[in-house]
Amino acid sequence: MTEEEAKGALKFEVTTKVTEKDAATGDEKEVTKWVDKDGKLVDKKVELTIGDGFVTYDKEGAAEGELNYKKTFDNLPEGTYTVTETNTDVVGYNFLEEASKITKDVEVKDGVTSESESVGTADLVDEYEKYTAEGSIVFSGTKFITGRNFKSGDSATFRIEAITEGAPMPEKPTVTVNPTNGSSVEFAFGEIKYTLADVGKTYTYKFTEASYNMDGVAQKDGTVYTVSTTIGDNGDGTLSVPKADQASELNFTNKSITTLRIKKVLSTDTGSLESYNGKEFYVTIKNGSKYLNDKYELVATPFRFVVKANKPLVLQNLPAGTYEIAEIKSSQDVAISGYKWNRVTGEGKITVSAGTSKETTLVNYYTKNSTNSGSGNSSSSGGGGTSSSSGGSSSRTTTTSTSTSSSTSTTSDGSVLGAARNAAGQVLGAARGVVQTGDESGMLMFGGIAAAALVGLGIWLIVFKRRKEDEDAEETNKTAA
Repeated sequence: MTEEEAKGALKFEVTTKVTEKDAATGDEKEVTKWVDKDGKLVDKKVELTIGDGFVTYDKEGAAEGELNYKKTFDNLPEGTYTVTETNTDVVGYNFLEEASKITKDVEVKDGVTSESESVGTADLVDEYEKYTAEGSIVFSGTKFITGRNFKSGDSATFRIEAITEGAPMPEKPTVTVNPTNGSSVEFAFGEIKYTLADVGKTYTYKFTEASYNMDGVAQKDGTVYTVSTTIGDNGDGTLSVPKADQASELNFTNKSITTLRIKKVLSTDTGSLESYNGKEFYVTIKNGSKYLNDKYELVATPFRFVVKANKPLVLQNLPAGTYEIAEIKSSQDVAISGYKWNRVTGEGKITVSAGTSKETTLVNYYTKNSTNSGSGNSSSSGGGGTSSSSGGSSSRTTTTSTSTSSSTSTTSDGSVLGAARNAAGQVLGAARGVVQTGDESGMLMFGGIAAAALVGLGIWLIVFKRRKEDEDAEETNKTAA
């Protein structure tokens, strides 16, 4: 063995018997005294180690690998001393007791110095043989899921980390499981191996769920486990690595919930609508003939859910079922300045099963407005329409044009009849647009156009009546002549 191994392991005591008077009775009695490292007799037990003044020396005929130590005590009182080796255990070695000598009595007499080669020398012999020992541990645990069973595509990864610096580790610090059925699955990390160098040391490890991929699971189990093990030497070539039943201790559970995600995307073939990210739109969600509200109750009155552009609306712990999603398409809700709304896709029915997560995307399509100008004219356009599960679309455009003078309302050809025809056409066009969309703003526009048309028709009737009277009078005059 090495000097370092011997220095930290071997221990001795040197004792002697002396006669003293009892302080209480005055009677003489025999008591035990110990020799300390400085050669003084003390009343308390003293264990000496190789580090307490023992020095190595070359002994004639020493075998290869043999270590020889000696310690000299000068000026000891005369008497009989017993030298005993109190510890012979050295890690990595078997002590051969039959071939060893670990105690000896020696006589110390006055006039015998430390240089004497006869009386007063105690030779102790320790015989050892080298041996090796190994031990290992496997940490394992169980993954649980609630709300549904495991299915194809599910996976979870777990991680082991050493809290104690320099602690032995398995070949891979992570382990992944891919369960396809049932509600629990066991996992195990690789074997951690220990050697004699680890004996007496305590190692602490941390265990966590590193990641997961499971439909309908909102978050991983955040539990953190810390487990320690202290390595011991069984003395028979094996190491003791105590552990608890890790399969029942390292438990991680994921709760599966029913989730519906609704995304809103804005699309245009010209320009960019990124500045409208976060703009609020509104949707209704029906289950059968009733509407879902924010408390997940089914009610008769439509409830408006807010979904923001590029910021999904997430409904968690939603009751399983089939839901019909429709966007509220009134002009003030879908309007974007400088753009014309065309249509929306992604509406329709979606079935969300218990413990699963489903997602649908509503896409609003816009075209950039073109700028037209004309003398005495102003124009405005608005969009609305219906959609189906196939993604079809329809749209309407309503245009008004009026010109006025101090006395009459005419068209470009100067015909009073043409003016009436034009007004009637505007009213009918507006009515068709309102009927197609049910747009509230369209109703207001229709009312304005109808009022303007009635005013124009009244003026036309007055003018027509006067012209008719003039024509009748002229005809009467001709007949009289």
